[in-house]
Amino acid sequence: MSDPRAITAESAFRRGDYAAVERLCLEVLADFPKDAPATLLRGMVAVRERRTDEAIDLLRAALVLSPNDYIATKWLIGALYENARYDEAIEHGVTARALWPDDVQVLIGLSHAYMMGRQDIDASVDCLEAAIKLEPRNPALRCKLGAAYELLARDEDAHTQYQAAITAEPRSEEAYPKLGRLLMGHGNFVETLDICEQALRIIPNSAQVHLVYGQALRHVREFERAEAELNKAISLDPRITTTAAKWLEEDGRFEEAVQLWEAATQQENCPGSAYYGIVKSRKMMQADQPLIQRIEGLLGKRLSLQDRAAALYALGKAASDLGDYQESMRRYDEGNAVNHRLHLSGKPFDSERIAGWRRQTFEMATPEFMERHRGLGSDSNVPIFIIGMIRSGTTLTEQMLSSHPMVGGGGEQRFWLAEAPGLIDLGQQTLDGAKFVAARDRYLAVLRSLEPTAPRVTDKMPMNYFVIWLIHLAFPNAKIIHIKRSPLDTALSIYMTDLAKPPEFAHNKRNIVDGYRDYQALMAHFSKLIPETCMMTVQYEDLIADQEFWTRRLIDFCDLPWDGRCLRFYDNERQVSTPSRWQVRQPIYKTSLEKWRKYEPWLGEFSELLEESRAPIT
Repeated sequence: MSDPRAITAESAFRRGDYAAVERLCLEVLADFPKDAPATLLRGMVAVRERRTDEAIDLLRAALVLSPNDYIATKWLIGALYENARYDEAIEHGVTARALWPDDVQVLIGLSHAYMMGRQDIDASVDCLEAAIKLEPRNPALRCKLGAAYELLARDEDAHTQYQAAITAEPRSEEAYPKLGRLLMGHGNFVETLDICEQALRIIPNSAQVHLVYGQALRHVREFERAEAELNKAISLDPRITTTAAKWLEEDGRFEEAVQLWEAATQQENCPGSAYYGIVKSRKMMQADQPLIQRIEGLLGKRLSLQDRAAALYALGKAASDLGDYQESMRRYDEGNAVNHRLHLSGKPFDSERIAGWRRQTFEMATPEFMERHRGLGSDSNVPIFIIGMIRSGTTLTEQMLSSHPMVGGGGEQRFWLAEAPGLIDLGQQTLDGAKFVAARDRYLAVLRSLEPTAPRVTDKMPMNYFVIWLIHLAFPNAKIIHIKRSPLDTALSIYMTDLAKPPEFAHNKRNIVDGYRDYQALMAHFSKLIPETCMMTVQYEDLIADQEFWTRRLIDFCDLPWDGRCLRFYDNERQVSTPSRWQVRQPIYKTSLEKWRKYEPWLGEFSELLEESRAPIT
């Protein structure tokens, strides 16, 4: 802009006097209608004032007047991103990357567009890896790449990135909580405590570090210290309110949790998760219509995918409570579509690939293989494994068992799911004996870190059914409890739960049916390898119908003396972090049985499970 008014307009923009910028630019454009800099400045002002549609038009016009202008391109990509026009942002981002391949900000912007638009995690990772090569000591970049690796289940690579961020900048507040949460996901609570203590010596006022530290303390049963850390985190950052509410919910302090969620709904930009928390806490009535309308109003706003999904699940549950099952299914369909886009569109469920893996597993997992490697097993009978399809009743079963004074509740440990791929080579049909024994011993150390004195400790990772043959090989004296539930009720429960870390088959009816069939095939095969003295199958519906009979059978199967506290599992004060935490804090109820009948006209692909769900359960 050679006009003297240009310098004045640019100066006004830098100090935030956007009215002056607009006036000066319009004066210039009145004299020079094709002035690219004036058009660009107007577009930049529109972005700052959140007039994104107008901003996009102006920035496009600036690029027509000055093709490949760097500033106009960057601002246009940002405006498209802000307006959720992700495919267009990707198109311009690809062009910008070709023009300026060594520009880190262009790479970051394109990475975000890939992630939010197409959920193309691989493409997003490619951009971030290129950016890291340009700025290897940038801790924020390392954290972004680590988070993307986690979405691809590349946890070791994520660990490397978070640790590199800390090494590059020890005051990197973002890296410590991310690394701590990753470690907790693998049961490494003591290491998480060490990381947090290291962080707090350097950045003592980090709310997120105090929060993760408190979560780790809870896992090792340091409850008073844990709550002190939670309170410290809230005092440092009141936005942690919804996290605190979930914390209280997991401890069974539901009234306190609801109070925090209700407080959060009074805040500007209240997250959808706060409304979902309220709706989950009780049955919705006609008197709750104002609350339901507020949730519906959220959908008209610009929301993150997480908040949109939470709002839709809340509306699905509310409609179910009010008896409008068609509307309920419609909302759950919408919520699952959002969650699939958020969590799984970069990890498509490939039934053919899974069938190939299953075939190789069956070829390897034979009685002869088990006999040949029997010497690798531990003599320990400490673990009690509770397995089954997710949402089948494993949490309830663990709550019953862990109410016994001789049983500690270990929760869901991802240990064996994470370790198994490094222990076996399905292509070569081999097992690394040394690694297997080391993993076996490390697993016992994990259980002991959770429950140092309990003679027995549960691990209720439902999806250990994928590797239960290896687990039995590692612990031939351990007890395995397999919980089965009506196929349709299981499928619906998966579909109607806003899962934090969904398996690949979740959030899609066709995939859930295929995932359920895979589970059935795996358990049919593995049941032939594990003797009945080691694995007991319990039908969830039978357990609900005659709680005392089946609870006594479970306790007897685990070689434990009877204790009546197992019948009062709802009095158990242990932390429950799974979606079933509401149910296991109250006596057994039967309202979830045959819930599918209410939804029968709208089951879609779930109808394939109808015949065996109607048949007598055995």
